[in-house]
Amino acid sequence: MRGTDENATGAEVYWKAAGGQWLGPEVGRCYLIALVDKATGRAQARFAPMNSAEENLRVLRQYVEQWGCPRSVHTNCGTLFRGNPISSNARSVGRGNSRIQDALRALQVEWIGEHKLFTTERLQRFLTVSDRLEQVFSKAQTKNADAANRYLQKKHLPQWNKGLAIHGANNAHRAPPADLESVFSEVTVRILQPGGILHYRGKHYSPLCSAGVALAPGIAIRIEERLDGTTKATADGRPVRLGAGSFASTPAKVPAIPKNKVDRRRNGRPKNREWMADFLSRHQRPLWMALRPDPTGDGIEP
Repeated sequence: MRGTDENATGAEVYWKAAGGQWLGPEVGRCYLIALVDKATGRAQARFAPMNSAEENLRVLRQYVEQWGCPRSVHTNCGTLFRGNPISSNARSVGRGNSRIQDALRALQVEWIGEHKLFTTERLQRFLTVSDRLEQVFSKAQTKNADAANRYLQKKHLPQWNKGLAIHGANNAHRAPPADLESVFSEVTVRILQPGGILHYRGKHYSPLCSAGVALAPGIAIRIEERLDGTTKATADGRPVRLGAGSFASTPAKVPAIPKNKVDRRRNGRPKNREWMADFLSRHQRPLWMALRPDPTGDGIEP
């Protein structure tokens, strides 16, 4: 997809997380996750306590909701973006995929992983200007990410993006899909077990359709863990109500049967330890008597 109108807005967006003591040394390390358009320099960013998939997806969603889906994004090649896919057999297809990769595929955004330390002039300039936020937060005594993000959205980003307008003919952004909640959710598929039991994250559920009808065993249930903390389940496109789950009982451990130890070096024969009994207390001849020469020479001691 590269090579087609690369100077268009949204053709290439650079995505990076900069860690530091943005809120002061007493708060500790946090991250400024930023997406910066290469053509115009427009940015969307967010402070996060950790550089996780959920926090990165929140920034991507803000970007998509404000400007649309870019044509491609540049990131590093870490497992946060690349994932650790398992493709050894048919049963493992889809396992180990990155949540960010799944969201980019749903948005039809090309992912470009950079093996080397990547940057652009606009991205580096945005991070350099953002370094001044440490002094701003220190003077305002801002000690939490929520307050820092409010300042970021209301003052810092509008001032940065001011004047960086989109030229209509050179806009490569596309309209986002309608159901962004589903796009940015963590999806898990579970098969309903006999008896109508669903095993999910250490709990047992008895799912029902929205009409209160029990589901048939063997049906696949799609469970979405959304960024806002809610959970949505569907089966064949129909909403499913999971209800309250009970923790899965752990089976009691069966005590191991002790095994009779066999000395394989003696082929199973019992060890003979009696020869050492009272060995040191037995009467022994003096060493000089055993070493003295035989006067007769016949080898027989006198």
